[in-house]
Amino acid sequence: FHAAWGTDVYELFVNTKADLGPNPKVADDGAHEEFMRLPPMEKERLGYERMLNAKLRDLVRQADRTVARNKEKLRQELARSKNQSDPIGSIDNEKVDKIAVTSANLVLDEQNVWKLLDRLIEMDKGEADALQAKQRQKEEAEKKAEEEKEKEKEKEKEKEKKEEETKEGEAKAEAADA
Repeated sequence: FHAAWGTDVYELFVNTKADLGPNPKVADDGAHEEFMRLPPMEKERLGYERMLNAKLRDLVRQADRTVARNKEKLRQELARSKNQSDPIGSIDNEKVDKIAVTSANLVLDEQNVWKLLDRLIEMDKGEADALQAKQRQKEEAEKKAEEEKEKEKEKEKEKEKKEEETKEGEAKAEAADA
């Protein structure tokens, strides 16, 4: 269901530390087109948007926890190094670099998640605008059809009235001849 929006969240972080692994569900390429053609009520009933939102929020929470954990590790490492006589020599530069790279990757991952959320919101807005325009066109067509029916009814009434007047005229003419 995560692929119904055109992007599979399991493919966002491939080859990074935040790699989610393979998608446990089947990601059908036609799912996005099919989902986008559904009416808004059906989309809401399926709940895919809620599930995607929950998944993305979960990814953000995981990233935030990892960042917090790495910051704490760095803080502890720096505190330990301050307690030693040679703080500069005792800092493990490899660990600091590793933590910095991990933090940078997590920031990038979080940015990707927010971009995906923004994209989803924009898709929803565009779809809503298109649906409203379609609804307006439908209403205008129905109104026009109703007006055409009314005109047809009026023409029919006029025709019937003329026929009635003709019959009355013929009846009067026959009565006058008799």
